Amino acid sequence: MVLRLMGLSTVTTATRPPDSLKAKLVKELGGTYVDSMTEQISGEYDIVIEATGSPQVISEGGLRHIAPNGVYVLLGVYPSGGSLSGLGELMTNVVLNNKVIIGSVNAGIRHFEMALEHLRRAKDEFNNWPAKLITKRANLSNYQEAYTWTHDDIKTVLEITPS
Repeated sequence: MVLRLMGLSTVTTATRPPDSLKAKLVKELGGTYVDSMTEQISGEYDIVIEATGSPQVISEGGLRHIAPNGVYVLLGVYPSGGSLSGLGELMTNVVLNNKVIIGSVNAGIRHFEMALEHLRRAKDEFNNWPAKLITKRANLSNYQEAYTWTHDDIKTVLEITPS
C-alpha cells in the first residue's frame, strides 16, 4: 500500500497460500502476487523488503534479487545463532554492486504521523482499502481470540469499552 502511494508502479509480493486474503489484497492494489510455496521469484528488484524474520528467506531469496544500486530493507526480527549459507559470496556481491542493506525500527512520533497520513491517503485513493486490513476484532471478554492466528489474519483490534 505504501509503495503504491509512493508512486511505485511495479510491486511484487511473495506470500502464501494463493487464495489467502493477503494475496487478494495485493492483487486489488495492482500488485503481482507470487505463491512462495510453489513459485520462485525471479529477476532483480530496486527495493526488496524482507519482513518474515527468516534467515532462510534472506539467503535463498531476497539478497540474490537486489539489483545493482538496490536497497534491501530488513523489517523482521531474526533469531540469534545459525548462519547464512554462502554469506561471503552474497556480501561480495553486495559490495561489488553497490547494494545497501538497512534495518528499520519505526518508533519515532514522526513515523506514526507518517503512517496515519499513509492510511488517510490510502482510504481516499484506494476506496477505504486500509479497513480491509482489520480482519478480527476482540474485546476483553474474548481477548483469547486476538491471539488465535489463521492464514487470513492480518490485523486484530482489541476493543476496550468503558463499563
